[in-house]
Amino acid sequence: MVRYRSAKAVVDEIEDSMQKYKTNIIVFTDDEFTLGKRFVYEFLREIEERKLDINFSCGSRVDTIDREMMNALKSHGCTALYFGVESGSQETINRIGKRITLERTIKVFQWAKETSIDHVGSFVIGFPWESIDDMKNTVKFAMKLNPSYAQFTVATPYPGTPLYQQAVNDNLIEDFNWEHYTTLRAVMRGL
Repeated sequence: MVRYRSAKAVVDEIEDSMQKYKTNIIVFTDDEFTLGKRFVYEFLREIEERKLDINFSCGSRVDTIDREMMNALKSHGCTALYFGVESGSQETINRIGKRITLERTIKVFQWAKETSIDHVGSFVIGFPWESIDDMKNTVKFAMKLNPSYAQFTVATPYPGTPLYQQAVNDNLIEDFNWEHYTTLRAVMRGL
């Protein structure tokens, strides 16, 4: 379930933070800031009406943003977009239920270049079904996208996720020390 705060309330909080902390740099840690098109445009309208000079970054998905929204975000102070690409393998994207395509990802990253907005691609390697070649292909796909910044993490089977259930069912977890579940350290083996 997705719950939205009103755009007005969010911008009220930004104004308060600008006064309190004497900054105009805002980072939205919401992974899917662009999920609600109506919210995004109401937010941008609030920024414009209040004549706020802010620089902000936010998370997005390649299937919830279009060129028009990207341009609007940029013109209202967005300096960077973060995208969870996850993999250079359509099969892996399908298996993890991401519901995006590699073709759409290529298109969105091209728009970001054309818009001159920084864009981050986040990738995950080490899913149990992946081969070394699959992981190399993810790195090659990241290089093809040529984002402003690429982030690579290790597939981590967090409790309550389908990946965790598969890892338990297939006896793949090799490390049960929760301090190691950081996405920076492998805690399971492949199939």
